Amino acid sequence: MNNYKKCITLFLKRFLLVVAIYQLSRLLFYFLNLNLFDSFTIQTFLGGLLFDFAAISYLNIPFIIAYIVPGNFKYSIRYQLILKISFYCVNLIFIATNFIDIIYYRFTGRRSTYKMITAKGMEHEVLGLIPSFLREFCYWHYFLNYKCIILEATT
Repeated sequence: MNNYKKCITLFLKRFLLVVAIYQLSRLLFYFLNLNLFDSFTIQTFLGGLLFDFAAISYLNIPFIIAYIVPGNFKYSIRYQLILKISFYCVNLIFIATNFIDIIYYRFTGRRSTYKMITAKGMEHEVLGLIPSFLREFCYWHYFLNYKCIILEATT
């Protein structure tokens, strides 16, 4: 039973870390686009927190199942390593989309959505947009600022 509690605690720590990173991303999005918003209330922030919590929960359903499924196999080092790597890879992909939105919002006035990305004419451009975004030198400071915030929060 002690190992089971450790597995659940480990997942909760990882999950809460992802929630915290999403909230940092939300704050970074707001402060870097401050001139585009009229007002900001705590109610707006709490609504965003609730949305992020639900989205992260849906995204991580396979990991929730992988952590709570019974069996001694889940205590093996290999299983835990695979879970850790896949958890962070999946979540980092979705966190990276927040970086794109920080700049993208300035041009469109709205956050990117699946419907917007898969719109007629955009289906072939999506994979080209990410590398071109990363190549643009003027946007690198957003990534560096965000990475510094994450490093300070985790140390």
